[in-house]
Amino acid sequence: MARKNKNFIPEVGQEVECFCCNSKRETPWLYPFEGYVKEVYENSAMINIKTTHPEGDSLVVGYNGRTIVPFSEMRAAEC
Repeated sequence: MARKNKNFIPEVGQEVECFCCNSKRETPWLYPFEGYVKEVYENSAMINIKTTHPEGDSLVVGYNGRTIVPFSEMRAAEC
């Protein structure tokens, strides 16, 4: 299971792993995904989705390849 990092604040262009599927809030994402930070807000960021589980593909299409993710539900992608 992914470990949440409450102090993580991404930078624009940074590759991140998102794990909204472990969230206690209501979210349509059932599987983790990776993407790049497009915009940073106060407590969240807009993510351009790069990869996801095959069953999440319809969500990617439905959200035009982008979604908003709280900082607490993402971490820097491991290279």
